[in-house]
Amino acid sequence: DMQILSGNLVSNGDFSQEGSELVTNGDFATDSDWTKQTSWSISGGAANYDFLSDAKYIRQTLLSGGFVAGKVYKINFDITSGTAYMNVSSNGGGLISLNTYSVGSYSIYVTASASGSDLLIYGRNTSGTAFSIDNVSVKEVGQDWTFGSFTNIGDNVANIVNSTGELSLQQNIGVSQKTIKLTYTISNYSSGGIRPQYGAVNGLNRSANGTYTEIITGVSASTNLAFFSVTTNTTATITNISVIEISSDTNLPRID
Repeated sequence: DMQILSGNLVSNGDFSQEGSELVTNGDFATDSDWTKQTSWSISGGAANYDFLSDAKYIRQTLLSGGFVAGKVYKINFDITSGTAYMNVSSNGGGLISLNTYSVGSYSIYVTASASGSDLLIYGRNTSGTAFSIDNVSVKEVGQDWTFGSFTNIGDNVANIVNSTGELSLQQNIGVSQKTIKLTYTISNYSSGGIRPQYGAVNGLNRSANGTYTEIITGVSASTNLAFFSVTTNTTATITNISVIEISSDTNLPRID
C-alpha cells in the first residue's frame, strides 16, 4: 500500500510573504508625492527635519487604499543623519509610538488598529536632534493568518509574547475531517506551552525549542489549523509551518 500525500496546505508558513510596496518615492529621489509641514524639506535624496518646530509631519496617501484595520504591516526606514525623535501614524490611528532612533536601518512590524489611507511621519523637537530619513517602505505582511492579541509578526516568525492562554494564530487550510501531517518549529522559548489544533482535535503540548511533526485526524467540519497558548505567560516563536494531507485510500491508481 502507498500513502498519497498532498501539496502543502498552509500558505505563508514561514511568515516571509510581503505585499506590494504602498509608498511612492520612499527614497526621496524627487521633491514630490509627500506633503511637507513646517520644518521639513526634501533634498539630497532624503527628507530632512530641522528641529525648529515640534510635532510637524511629512504625509503621503498610500497606494492600494493604505492601511486596513486588523492587518499587519512592515514599516522600513533609514535614519541617515542626526538622532530622530519621531513617531509614525496613519490618518486612522497610531502605528509606531514616539521613540528615539540613531543613525541606522529599522524594520518595525505594526497592526493597524483602524483603516487609514495616509502615512504620517512626525518629527519632534523635545528630544533628539535635527535628522534625515530615507528609504521609507510600507508593505503588508502576515497574509493568510489570523493573529491573537498576544501574537505579532517578526522576521519570518510569529512571536507569542506573554499570552494568557488563548488562540495565538490560525489559518483556514481548506480541508476538514482529514488526516494531516503537521510540521512546525518553536524557537526562542522561555515559558508556557503551545498546542496545535485541527478539526477540534488537539495536538501535543510543547514547552521547548525544536521542530515537531504530528499526525492529526480532524473530526469536525472545521477547516482551521490553529495554535493555542495553553498556560499564562507563554512566550516563544513559531515558524516553518507546513501541513500535508495523508490519504490511506487503497482504491487508487497504482504505478507498477
